[in-house]
Amino acid sequence: MVIRQDDNSPTFAALPLGLSADSRIKLGHYRVITVISYYDRLSVYRRGQGCFRSRQKLADMLGMSLSAFASFLNDLIEWGYLTMERHTKLRNTMTYRVSFPSFETVVGKTTGLNGWCG
Repeated sequence: MVIRQDDNSPTFAALPLGLSADSRIKLGHYRVITVISYYDRLSVYRRGQGCFRSRQKLADMLGMSLSAFASFLNDLIEWGYLTMERHTKLRNTMTYRVSFPSFETVVGKTTGLNGWCG
C-alpha cells in the first residue's frame, strides 16, 4: 500500500475494536477498512468529510482488483463497519465513513458471546 503524506501529520487509522473478534473478517477486510480509515480520519466524531477517494484509486493503492475491493467493501458496509453516502458537493462521488459499533454488539452477533471470555 502506498500512501504519500505531504505534511507532517500523524499516520494512523482508527479501527473498530470489534474487528478483532469478528470471525467473518479476513485480511482483505482489514486492508480495505484500514485505507478508508486513514482517509476518513475519524470523521464520525470530528464532523469531517470522510473518505471520498474512488473505489478504483483505493483498490489500486492496495494492489487489489476492483471486484475484490468492492466485495470486501460491501461486506464491511453490510456488517455495519462502514457507511456509504453521496458526497455533499460532488454528486457522482461516494463518501465512506468508518462506523464504530460497540464491541459487545459485534461479539454477540458473531460468536454468541457477550464479552472477551464468554
